[in-house]
Amino acid sequence: MLRTTRSALSTRSAGLALVLACGLAFAAPDVGAPGAQPLPAQHAATCTQCNHGDGLPTYDIRIDDAVYSAIAGTIAQGAADKALASAAALRAALPTLAIDFDEALGTPKFIRSTAGFLSGQHPGAAWPVIAGGFVAANRALCGFDASELTGNRVTRDFVSASNGVRSLTVQQVHAGVDIFGATVRASVTSRGELVNLSSTMLDRPVDGFSPAAAKVSAARAITIAAADAGVAVAESDLSVLEDEAGPDRRAVWKTPSTLRPDEPLVTSLVYFPLSRTTLVPAWAVVIPQHGLGHAYDTLIDATDGKVLFRSNRLVCAGPITFNVFTDDSPAPMSPGLFTTATTQAPLVSRNIVTVTPAEVAAWSPLSWI
Repeated sequence: MLRTTRSALSTRSAGLALVLACGLAFAAPDVGAPGAQPLPAQHAATCTQCNHGDGLPTYDIRIDDAVYSAIAGTIAQGAADKALASAAALRAALPTLAIDFDEALGTPKFIRSTAGFLSGQHPGAAWPVIAGGFVAANRALCGFDASELTGNRVTRDFVSASNGVRSLTVQQVHAGVDIFGATVRASVTSRGELVNLSSTMLDRPVDGFSPAAAKVSAARAITIAAADAGVAVAESDLSVLEDEAGPDRRAVWKTPSTLRPDEPLVTSLVYFPLSRTTLVPAWAVVIPQHGLGHAYDTLIDATDGKVLFRSNRLVCAGPITFNVFTDDSPAPMSPGLFTTATTQAPLVSRNIVTVTPAEVAAWSPLSWI
């Protein structure tokens, strides 16, 4: 079983022994509460607190709950159908136009053409002008007003040194608070051509969004999120270490013993789009479990305490298949020559090798590959 964090996915290739050694040396998990640590295999056999399996699956109430998915799905599908119909003129200009829609919101999460750019050249133009021009000309497709590109927070602005392509991400906010998952991503060439555009932004009402007020406390949200992950946390065990006065009410909490101490326990307020037309306040909570390293980003509805979203930062997969050279070189010749010569061993092909968790148990008791 391969286990790695979503934020640090890395490539595993040739040299299985090296991969195993690195996995044990640099990715060794915390296997319990602070104090004496038994061997992983012994710990897994006796511990009733930690999660030693693949963890909980991703959960999104808009997709995985029958009631909410019916509501959000109907709105999303209707919006996607209208957006697709509005793209007829754009498709005529770009026959290879491709559009993917977000399952929960029906927004165009990826607009691109495999044989051209989405716009002409705009040398020297600012990126909001380039992307905003496309959005304004295709508002029904994009589903939001071009003014959102300059009225929200830019969270990424990166220019590639190799080709000059500029990649941007804009986070949509309401009253200074992030709307969860509502972003625009765009790539622009050094000549001012729009390469692609991705949007999960909401169409802001003329009078603005009107979400309900938060009723559930951040401390209560921590206990609910922890219980969702199978961890018991009492409100009486929680105390605030740092409390910011910003609109998102971000707070850092003292980590209770039932949670892993190497990951800060943080809460912050966000707005969660139950659909394209409905926002609810929610507490974003990170729940780091003892054990392999499962850490859940969980959103708790701040109006009634229900779980809205859960995602595990630890990605588990197995068995793993590699395309590798199984000998000492693409041109193996062992032992090598004892004197200088021009002899060259014949090249060999890579082999497909599948590794299962059971096969690495001797080196990695918790099946890290």
